[in-house]
Amino acid sequence: MFQEMFAGDERSHQINGMIAQVFLGLTQIFLAAILFYRLYVLGQPDAQLNDLRLLLAFSIFGYIAARLFFGGILPELSWKPALIAYAALAGLITVVCLLIYGWPAPADWAVTWLPALLGPAIIVGLYALVAYLGKRRVEREISD
Repeated sequence: MFQEMFAGDERSHQINGMIAQVFLGLTQIFLAAILFYRLYVLGQPDAQLNDLRLLLAFSIFGYIAARLFFGGILPELSWKPALIAYAALAGLITVVCLLIYGWPAPADWAVTWLPALLGPAIIVGLYALVAYLGKRRVEREISD
């Protein structure tokens, strides 16, 4: 019974995938808007928003990782683009934090500079790893 309900041709699978992708994107946008509203309009403390932040981060990064691994469609990074992406992300985060909070005291560098420099390195590194594994997976499927 369930197989008949979900059986379909390529066109219906493609439409279902597009609809799922659009609504996932809208859900992520609305969740981010709710976070900004609660943080900046309602003035809720950061600690009350951690659950929504984790959910949004898991949704966004999980989607990107799944697209990289299962689709193998996003580009695999070589060293030069990876360093450029890292420098752009770290620079953007650093500039925004400096504009908002000012120059940090030396004692606070572990909670100010370290996340701004280490976070983008982790993101770019994970992107490169999952893109490589996805490409390898697709190449193995093609060769088999």
